Amino acid sequence: MQKIKSFGIFGVDGYIVDVEVDITKGIPVYTLVGLPDSAIKEGKERVKSAITNIGLTFPNKNIVINLAPADKKKEGVCYDLPIAIGIMSSTGDIKCNMDDWAFIGELSLNGDLRRVKGVLPSLITAVDKGIKNAVIPMANKEEAKFVSGINVYAVPNLRDIYNMFRELEITNGNPTNTIYSGVREHNKHNFSNNPLENTNLSMIKRFLVSPVKFEDIKEKARFAVDLKYIRGQYVAKRALEIASAGGHNIILIGPPGSGKTMLAKCFSSILPSMTFEESLESTKIHSIAGTLGVSETLNTRLPPAEWKKETDPGVEPLGIILTRPFRSPHHTASSVALAGGGSASKPGEISLAHNGVLFLDEMPEYSRACLELLRQPLEDGQITISRAAATVQYPASFILIASMNPCPCGYFGSRTGKCVCSPTAIHKYISKISGPLLDRIDLHIEVDAVTYDDLSNTRLEEESEVVRKRVEAARNIQTTRYSGYYEHNNTYNGIQNKISPDDSPTADKSNGTIIEPSLKVHCNAQMTTPMMKEYCKLSPECEKILKNAFEKLNLSARAYSRILKVARTIADLDQCENIEPKHIGDAITYRSLDRFNRGK
Repeated sequence: MQKIKSFGIFGVDGYIVDVEVDITKGIPVYTLVGLPDSAIKEGKERVKSAITNIGLTFPNKNIVINLAPADKKKEGVCYDLPIAIGIMSSTGDIKCNMDDWAFIGELSLNGDLRRVKGVLPSLITAVDKGIKNAVIPMANKEEAKFVSGINVYAVPNLRDIYNMFRELEITNGNPTNTIYSGVREHNKHNFSNNPLENTNLSMIKRFLVSPVKFEDIKEKARFAVDLKYIRGQYVAKRALEIASAGGHNIILIGPPGSGKTMLAKCFSSILPSMTFEESLESTKIHSIAGTLGVSETLNTRLPPAEWKKETDPGVEPLGIILTRPFRSPHHTASSVALAGGGSASKPGEISLAHNGVLFLDEMPEYSRACLELLRQPLEDGQITISRAAATVQYPASFILIASMNPCPCGYFGSRTGKCVCSPTAIHKYISKISGPLLDRIDLHIEVDAVTYDDLSNTRLEEESEVVRKRVEAARNIQTTRYSGYYEHNNTYNGIQNKISPDDSPTADKSNGTIIEPSLKVHCNAQMTTPMMKEYCKLSPECEKILKNAFEKLNLSARAYSRILKVARTIADLDQCENIEPKHIGDAITYRSLDRFNRGK
């Protein structure tokens, strides 16, 4: 019996799957067990044709294949390659020891390897489990460049894998006998030199993926839109800057054609640059969802003049997401499409927007069920999907940008159009967005239509890069502030994390406490109540202003805390240590829907 390692995906994490192959004499039967789905079962014909078409003989015997652990449902086509390797090893076509190898890939009938989903989380799992070598399809090569601590071989077809292992037979199936000159530290943030550069094994050298440093490519990030192309709308631009600096949710209210969508699309260009950990998190989610490709990793970062060049067949994607995701689902999207889950347990739109932006254009047009499911991820930064078979947690830390008309006709309060809606119709339209959801949106901004003078003005507007520098300066203040909080308190939200640094290589350590990056507070919008008490202290004058607004607008407790967080962000943009009355005043003016719904 042969045991070949492969990977499965549960939620956004990978786990080891042992593909056990047992070939015995008897009636020719191909039996596959271990809760495989239809795609895996149909792989029998792909595996048989691939082995035959590279010149080997498919065994005419009793073949039993088990996918362990047998109690977890296996999905997808990624098990074609490990099953084929297991059969080839059982028949003696491959004689190498497979204990330190893992395989993932879909086979075509002629033996070519096709792109599969979930390669990045699978390789991260392989590093965590101490696997030394992994074979993946050539089409997944780019996303493998950012994982070190493991030798990754990107191979185009099964024949090349067979030839590669024939060469490895000279080392008794263990490349470490002649290739490694010392112990290599298994740390995916440690990009060491190529350990195979002195070997004469041509196939090994040909297919080995060389790690790439994130710092070497992060400057390639480009944006197709820029704030300098938006005329006027200075209040909205200022609000976007505040939202970006503090990680706040924002809703834009204005008539049709006022530029709400364009403003939202420019928002990504002023967000802080992604760290390697954030890029890896987002890339992992898109890898699982199958959306990691040219459209996600290249075109959104380039000016229009370079789009055609980057979509040429000879240009490869970078394999990692450099700019924060921008997801804009249509208002007809289902709740499963937004939240994730389903039969394949795929991440939804809100998880694909993790570390980025979720844009809901014309928010009242979305179904009530879709809007209400946003409440948990907006509060917790993650979403839990519970089904009969399993409960899955997806990351969902995003900034929500929503847009809406002020009334059904769109011209209530506009200076360029006349509203024909009754007060009852206006209130009914705005009430489609519930009070609890509005409380979770920090900034409510009124955007009126631009005038002809604004459009014809030739004055240069402020570029996104200039705004982004101010935003990053404010974020640096927040990062320093909350890092000091963790060091001082030695806990996260009063509860100490017990995660081992060996089990979580990306975790940070503060005075002996291990805190996962996804749990740490990075910006003002994520502040906990104890943090607010420490960093949002108000002077008597500020208290008087906020109390007056709280009573007149009938604000909720959540709206109160949101105003404090926004005021803290405005103070950070002004490089002020304490919140001043003008900061509180500005934060209150950015709650226009509270004035409409609650101000009587």
